[in-house]
Amino acid sequence: SDALTYNTQGTFVINWTFDDGNGNVIVVPQNVIVDDITDPTTPTLADVTGECSATATAPTTTDNCSGTLTGTTSDALTYNTQGTFVINWTFDDGNGNVIVVPQNVIV
Repeated sequence: SDALTYNTQGTFVINWTFDDGNGNVIVVPQNVIVDDITDPTTPTLADVTGECSATATAPTTTDNCSGTLTGTTSDALTYNTQGTFVINWTFDDGNGNVIVVPQNVIV
């Protein structure tokens, strides 16, 4: 009577009942372990360029369990001075798998 499909992280137990029809019954537990160990896909981020200023927008990537992920950062998104800057985007699938991907900003 236990569920046979699980789609959340964790360890679950299915109790299988075996009955030979002659009054002999045993119950055998089986562990089901759902553990996302795969990092999100590393996106290839194009350089953000501008002549007087440049502003980046949050990129996305995909994850095998969480679907589409949007990058987050504590770095500035807009730059107004000449030079090359780097934004470090973090992609977190919510299951303990995190990648950080750099993106160049060239003004």
